[in-house]
This record gives sequence, structure tokens and C-alpha cells, in this order.
Amino acid sequence: PEVLGSPRLPLVLRALDGHLAGASHQQIAMALFGRRQVETEWRDPGGNLRDRVRRAISRGRHMMSSGYLELLRG
Repeated sequence: PEVLGSPRLPLVLRALDGHLAGASHQQIAMALFGRRQVETEWRDPGGNLRDRVRRAISRGRHMMSSGYLELLRG
């Protein structure tokens, strides 16, 4: 999944920072999307907001382990 050079990069990096700091997925969601949106959508049966947080963390972890090389290569 392309993240480098995309508008999602800041979101991915913020999610990774929260994850590394020990924040819960819900806390990360509040930092990224705001309390109101999390209160409204967090328990939605489709789980879209939870999925977005999980994907952002996953992409951030990939970048941390090896994806940063793609950024350096341009």
C-alpha cells in the first residue's frame, strides 16, 4: 500500500507515534479524527474507523522496519 509521498503519511506517522507511546487504538483514533467522530463511529458494526486505525499503525510499523528505504530512494 502506497503511503510515502501521499497525504496519508502524516496520519500514518501520528498513528505510529501513538502506538509506540502505548496509546490504545481508541486513543489514537481520538487524536487523529477527534472525540466526536470516535464517540459516534467507534462501535459501528462495520468497524471502519477501527480498521483505519489498525491499517495506519500497520503501515507505520512497515515504514519503521523497512519502508523508510523507499522514502530515501525517492
